[in-house]
Amino acid sequence: MYQAFVHDGLQMYNLGTLGGLFSAAYGINDLGQIVGRAQTASGQTHAVLWNPVPEPTTILLFGQGVLIVLLRRRSQV
Repeated sequence: MYQAFVHDGLQMYNLGTLGGLFSAAYGINDLGQIVGRAQTASGQTHAVLWNPVPEPTTILLFGQGVLIVLLRRRSQV
C-alpha cells in the first residue's frame, strides 16, 4: 500500500486514497491545493485534487478578529 502525505513543517498528514491501495501526489500550489492520483476500491485510478481544510482554531481566531473589529467600529459611532 502506498499513500501520499503532506508535511506542514510540524506534522505529516495522510492524504488517503479513494478506497483503493494507493495515492500519489505530484504538485502543490500557493493555495495549498495538491494534485495527484488515487485508486478506488474497484481498482480504477483517478486524478485527485486535495483542498486544504482550515483547522477549527484558525476559524475561531478569524471569527474573534472580525468580532473585535465590529465592536470597535460600533463603539466609535
